[in-house]
Amino acid sequence: MVFEKLETITEVDVQYTTRSCLAIHAGKSAGYSIVDQPIMKIGGVPVIPGSSIKGALRSTTESIMSESGIDVCIPGASIPKTVEQRGQSRDYAKGLGRLPPCDYSRDNTCCPVCDLFGAASLSGRAMFLDARPESEIVPIKRTHVAIRRDTNAQSDGSLMELEAVDEGEVFLGTIRIVN
Repeated sequence: MVFEKLETITEVDVQYTTRSCLAIHAGKSAGYSIVDQPIMKIGGVPVIPGSSIKGALRSTTESIMSESGIDVCIPGASIPKTVEQRGQSRDYAKGLGRLPPCDYSRDNTCCPVCDLFGAASLSGRAMFLDARPESEIVPIKRTHVAIRRDTNAQSDGSLMELEAVDEGEVFLGTIRIVN
């Protein structure tokens, strides 16, 4: 799909409720932190990044469509590098019952999932904004230890504290759909 002309923008307000403990980590914290892996926050407020929502929804949509007999591609990022290096991406996708990765710049066509969510060569129709909490959330802290595989015992110096959002918390977000 090419966005030669903007026709419509539809916004859908969405409410997300955590069904279990949720931890979308911000990566290695810069500088000193008492928490080893803090959750994603903007302005000190926990958020669910739009990219995380999009990825989860895209993966679910691919599975549902594929299981329903609709031809969808396998994203290029899901193909193991060794398969790609041997030039066997098409055979790999076919073996999974999927189309090879969409390349709109080459074919001027794409599968329904890439049309909605986008592909490497194509902007998708849907944009997912970060979801912010409906009310104040106090993240919970979880303590974990690393277990050595050789001894099945705790690894020295491996006590870690992780941050998470408890189940039942409500987040509000927006999905924008173009054309």
